[in-house]
Amino acid sequence: MQSLSVAEIMRQTAGILILLTLLSPALLIVTHTSSNASQNMFNVTFQEQGLPSGTQWSVTLNGTTKTSTGSQITFQVKGGKYEYSVGQVTGFQAEAPSGVIFVNGTTSVRVEFLPLVFLPTPSVKLYYANGSPILNFQVQVNSSFTIKVTVNNQGNYSGKGYLLVLVEPLNLTRQFNYTLPVNGSATFQVSITPPQAGSYTVTVSTYSVTPQGVQLEKESSITFTAVKPTQVSPPTKTNTTSTTTPSNTSKPTNQSSPPAPPTTGGGLNTTLIVGIVVVLVIVFAVVLILRRR
Repeated sequence: MQSLSVAEIMRQTAGILILLTLLSPALLIVTHTSSNASQNMFNVTFQEQGLPSGTQWSVTLNGTTKTSTGSQITFQVKGGKYEYSVGQVTGFQAEAPSGVIFVNGTTSVRVEFLPLVFLPTPSVKLYYANGSPILNFQVQVNSSFTIKVTVNNQGNYSGKGYLLVLVEPLNLTRQFNYTLPVNGSATFQVSITPPQAGSYTVTVSTYSVTPQGVQLEKESSITFTAVKPTQVSPPTKTNTTSTTTPSNTSKPTNQSSPPAPPTTGGGLNTTLIVGIVVVLVIVFAVVLILRRR
């Protein structure tokens, strides 16, 4: 291997330094361009729907929260994957309160707000005391049966309230409190005994209780009829009674017995007459015999 002198090494090193000096502006330009590419920013716009005009709402994206009373909220972010969440608004609920978006350009996200609704809805059925349903809405007077009311929350918000059951013309009122989650239900029962025949109406009403007060939500009613029990074959009982009284047939015989004495009295009178005739004949015969002598 050929060794280089100190002078030769310094000459080659100087040439490399000169070359690097000539190329340095180009290297700086390349580096700057690459840095700009990684710093590109994109608009991400959240578009609100469903809120009354002027309602304040908010969105948090990549740890940054923005609020608005308008219909749009816009962020500027680099390309990439981001999580977002929608702030709560009194009386409303975002259909998608959170989510994930992928940003590689201008991005738009729709935020749909739904009003919070607590909707307790009643349904009414009648049942006999043994638990079987009354399908024809007809019961007997003085017989007990049950009114069963089921309340279902068909809204998208949990809440509390009460059920009011009114039975007319009995003027019977019952109240039951409930707290229902979304899709929750509760069942309540009222036992009654109609005292007389006629038509009766059951009205059920559901109410919600909120900080703003009490509000009627739903109301429905049904009508049933109370009838007297059917009498069991009264004609058959009458016929049986008349045919099972042999004393009635014996009474005519007893009533016909009294005429017998007249028959017996007539026989005595005839005997007396015959006796008198016989006596007279004997007397007449004796008189004839005495004259002949």
